[in-house]
Amino acid sequence: PIACYCPAGMDSFQLDMATTTVPIGKVEVCHRKGQQMPLGWGVTANGSRSTMDPSEVLAGGGLTPLGGLEETAGYKGYGLNMMVEILCAVLSGCGSVGPDVPPWRNDRGRPVDYGHCFLCVDPERLLPGGVFQGALAAYLC
Repeated sequence: PIACYCPAGMDSFQLDMATTTVPIGKVEVCHRKGQQMPLGWGVTANGSRSTMDPSEVLAGGGLTPLGGLEETAGYKGYGLNMMVEILCAVLSGCGSVGPDVPPWRNDRGRPVDYGHCFLCVDPERLLPGGVFQGALAAYLC
């Protein structure tokens, strides 16, 4: 996921989002309810086709990146996913990266080894005197 917070005086910009078309929780809800998912949320285990069956995604398939499949520029979301993985897993020294990360389930068989990356930017260093907050407040109006 990606999160961003920027203060703007009495207002702020806040973003918290998955880097996939939908978070895995939405697939799990469809699975528990016995419902199909919308086409484009996930792919089969070999990644060759989109599926509407949540059990296929949960049994080794995967979520589509932001943008969906290749035809709808999903490669851009895939690149964004890789950037997040590099910053959060590779840079923080995780033992499991990419496809080696265990599934987010109780029966995964090993401890979770997830990493995090926090980037903090002091706007005063770039735009002294509260210029950033003022400009952002005007932009958000």
